[in-house]
Amino acid sequence: MSTTIDYLLNDNRPHYDWEGLYIHVDCEASDTPFTAENTNPLSDKNLNSEYLIHEYIHFIQNFTTTWGVPIFVNFAYSYLQIAASFASSQQDILLPLDLTEYKNKLFVEGFTTRVQVVAQLNMFNEIEHKVDGLLKPIICDFSRPQRLVLTNGLIRTEVGIKFIREHMATMGGYLFSSLDDTSIAERNKRISNDKGIDYCRAPEYWMLFAYFFQKEKIINIGKGVFLLMSYCLSTLIPTKTLKNFVFYYSKFSERYNISIDLEEFVNNYFSQSERKNQVVQDLNFVSSGIEKLLNELDQNKNNHALAEFVHKIASYSLNNISKNLGGYLTFSYKSHLEDVGFWRKLLLVFGSGVVRLRDSTIIMGNTAHQKEMNDCFMFYLAFRLVLDMIDNNKLKPCPFLNEFPLCVSNLRDSDMCHFSPFEMATQFSTDGLCLFGNAVYLLGFEKRIKSRDILNDT
Repeated sequence: MSTTIDYLLNDNRPHYDWEGLYIHVDCEASDTPFTAENTNPLSDKNLNSEYLIHEYIHFIQNFTTTWGVPIFVNFAYSYLQIAASFASSQQDILLPLDLTEYKNKLFVEGFTTRVQVVAQLNMFNEIEHKVDGLLKPIICDFSRPQRLVLTNGLIRTEVGIKFIREHMATMGGYLFSSLDDTSIAERNKRISNDKGIDYCRAPEYWMLFAYFFQKEKIINIGKGVFLLMSYCLSTLIPTKTLKNFVFYYSKFSERYNISIDLEEFVNNYFSQSERKNQVVQDLNFVSSGIEKLLNELDQNKNNHALAEFVHKIASYSLNNISKNLGGYLTFSYKSHLEDVGFWRKLLLVFGSGVVRLRDSTIIMGNTAHQKEMNDCFMFYLAFRLVLDMIDNNKLKPCPFLNEFPLCVSNLRDSDMCHFSPFEMATQFSTDGLCLFGNAVYLLGFEKRIKSRDILNDT
């Protein structure tokens, strides 16, 4: 989920920021069973923990799936484009930013790549409300290439990537809270309700579950939908994979009037050699691209710290998809998603990005992950905040003072921190670490950010 900085800093709703690589949950560390600060491992099942699981699944989608890893690489590549652009141009950056004023191809492509990737992440295609005005059974339209369309009379949606991501994360949170299918359906009523009308909004969170729930002789729908979405994201075109499955299910259920365990049905479908071969083929394609990038970065990582950070996270991502078959093996048939121990083990295997809680900002995982990836994730958060401030013409204060209280610099609380944080960039240094100043410097914005308003006044 990628949003403006004002949303990030002022909205306490749980969210995962794909570009900043961080999770936000509005609770204290002791409120979740996944942090060292929690001394009671049995105080597990609360809504905050469910929210954390939901957002952590988005992180898993980002860094452990064949679909998600290339998305991050595009983000990382956009940062490199922006930083590299200043090797050939010393042009000042005037705010508010108008990209049509800049002829530097790398600079323009860096900013536009970010916009394109955000659009790809949130791709939801069409949503049409109150198609007929009456709630009807959900039906599927398979006529569009690589796309599944669902409608229930009140809402019609073309299934996109956001639909798949949110269905998986929502079901994962519910299953952690041990909700059965009937309880999930009740939750979905609240999510989808608008002005007293159920099932007429936010279809990305509930509509495919509801499609299966309306059927007779079907069980384990929540578990089946979760596993289905997980398998879909282990392929390069998840929307096509999902459409093919639902089409297969619809024909099967029409032909055979038998009871179906959806989790088992999904597992059997994706265990067939044809589907597993597609997973392997897509994984090999993505892996070869990451390896090519790593070879290129090997030549530059000692010359520029940004290249080094990209190299570390690309290596981390490649290692993840190599050991879990592009996400195919992360979750399996009969995974115990209600078990806190299951998620703790997952954290030890993959770790997390930056997790922002009410009383602390941490990186979870084993000691090696925390040590190795800490600077990478912290700096990527800083890059994200720098670029959002530029996008939104917001030049002060430094977000690491209060909104993200991560600053440990010996320059903390200086006048520049409050009134001109972009001037903190003088060189890259981890001594007296100034996260914001270092990010400005590494992106090439040192002494180049100018306000049109100030220039007009002088």
